[in-house]
Amino acid sequence: MKRRDARNAAVQLVCAAGFHYGEACNFDEMYENGLASLEIEGDDYVRKLYFGVLEKLGELDALIESCLRGWKLTRLSKTTLAVLRVGAYEIVFGGVEPPVAINEAVELAKIYDDEKAPKFVNGVLNSIAVKSGRKKPAETEKKESEA
Repeated sequence: MKRRDARNAAVQLVCAAGFHYGEACNFDEMYENGLASLEIEGDDYVRKLYFGVLEKLGELDALIESCLRGWKLTRLSKTTLAVLRVGAYEIVFGGVEPPVAINEAVELAKIYDDEKAPKFVNGVLNSIAVKSGRKKPAETEKKESEA
């Protein structure tokens, strides 16, 4: 399975799980049932993203919320939140280069959300990349390129 397809599947699974956070759920079973409903075979990268997001959920949500300007997590659609969680996980914990993770998340937002979501996802994930030290702030990049 291509990474793009794995991300797509992971976002769908994380989104579905998002309706059950805080409940007594068997997320392993949800994962298996989700794969079956998507009619895909298990994939190591899908598994890594899905369970990685669940494991780091508190940290990811705190980081995402710290990068929202005038928004709360509760105002975000489950789909946008799932895209942000997977993208943030890849940037902070997954070792994926920020431009790649951000671009992939923006593409998923174009598929699953309204026309404003891609720009929103781009801005939040860029802030996460800077805040986590994985990307230099834009002002620093401009100054260095001018030198």
